[in-house]
Amino acid sequence: MGQKVQTKAVWMKKVRNVVSYIDSKCRKLFIPGRDICIDESTVSFKGRIIFKCYNPQKPTKWGMRVFVLADCETGYVSAIVPYFCSPTTESLLRRDMPFLSRIVLHLCETLLQTTNGHGFHLFTDRFYTGYDLVMELLKIKIHLIGTVMANRRGLPVPVKQGHKLKMSKDNKVIVLGWKDKRLVFMLSTFQGSDCEKIQHTIKRGATEELDKPSVICDYASKMGAVDRADHYCASYAFTRKSLKWWRKMFFWLLKVAIVNSAVLFNLMKVESGQLPFCH
Repeated sequence: MGQKVQTKAVWMKKVRNVVSYIDSKCRKLFIPGRDICIDESTVSFKGRIIFKCYNPQKPTKWGMRVFVLADCETGYVSAIVPYFCSPTTESLLRRDMPFLSRIVLHLCETLLQTTNGHGFHLFTDRFYTGYDLVMELLKIKIHLIGTVMANRRGLPVPVKQGHKLKMSKDNKVIVLGWKDKRLVFMLSTFQGSDCEKIQHTIKRGATEELDKPSVICDYASKMGAVDRADHYCASYAFTRKSLKWWRKMFFWLLKVAIVNSAVLFNLMKVESGQLPFCH
């Protein structure tokens, strides 16, 4: 067992320097706005490695998993953590918490150490969100909005029936059940249970006015930043087939650097009163 862990650590050394360099440069050159999100990207690879993952919900289903923190407004990638099995798990703090919660805390702490700020609004999907994670983020002054699984520890049973209710020791957390096409559970420490009017399309192009919770509207408009960055990265076709996984990881990091550079270039053009160019 010790030999396997040592072998994985050797694998990680192949890309550790370039990952650390690009990761630090991303935060040095740009500070994200108030709204940030955390999701995972997949580096395409079908070779034989122990940390290869399968995600049917992503356009790239087979490959290496990378956890990404991005700015919701621009899609700028601010922090990355590649997944290398046990070396990644052992490098994270708070071993008493689930792995994905530890990833979120690690990315947020990394961002706060660089920006020396607080007050971010974090958006996560149901695989990351949990009541214990929310309380830990509140300690470092970060609000969270995200979908959550109904079987998460700390959630009340009546939320499965789709009712709106408040729950927390300090009344800081809102748990919301909402059903349109299917039942969705939301957890928020910033938005309340307020609703807003939207136009909902029904049969044959007809529309009707519908009351929809503001927290769901906000989540739907902010959560796709990492997917947008992946879409931009996919537009570059200089990656070549290779049996070496670290080459695939290097080319993916190069794509991230190019996309971030394009975002910064557009921001500079907007500040100077010029029109931004199309990606």
